[in-house]
Amino acid sequence: MINKLKKYAELIVRIGVNVQENQVVVVNSPVECKEFTRLVVEAAYAAKAKYVMVRWNDDIVTKTYYSYASDEVVSEVPQYSIEQFKYIVENGAAVISIAASTPGLMSDINPAKMQLAAKASNEKLGFYRKHMMSNGSQWLVVSYPTTAWAKKVVMKRLLIN
Repeated sequence: MINKLKKYAELIVRIGVNVQENQVVVVNSPVECKEFTRLVVEAAYAAKAKYVMVRWNDDIVTKTYYSYASDEVVSEVPQYSIEQFKYIVENGAAVISIAASTPGLMSDINPAKMQLAAKASNEKLGFYRKHMMSNGSQWLVVSYPTTAWAKKVVMKRLLIN
């Protein structure tokens, strides 16, 4: 299995985003995918990436944040975050995002609170989205199954049958 995952990571890096020698690479990944992320990082360095920045995310931490943070707090985008995205744009980084969300986890979070955060992010990080959507850098979203996702799929299949 590990050999197939290594090949998947190499495919992502060499073909999916076509990492160039001395290019900065950003990997956005859920913490649940740490082993696979390590393979992607290794593949990026093997492709002669200059630097690989891993931006971890955790759905449970995010849910906790939305559960407790005030509307005022979720409406802010910290300056260090803006600077990080400026670095990505200025360096023409290749961006790999590993999609592996936890199905249904945010169902009890007030959507208005998440909309406040999205609005603030769009305002402060619009330059990044514009850069990526105009293909200013190579980018790719890949899927990776997590335990939570697998359990949801199995439960759904059991309910159908």
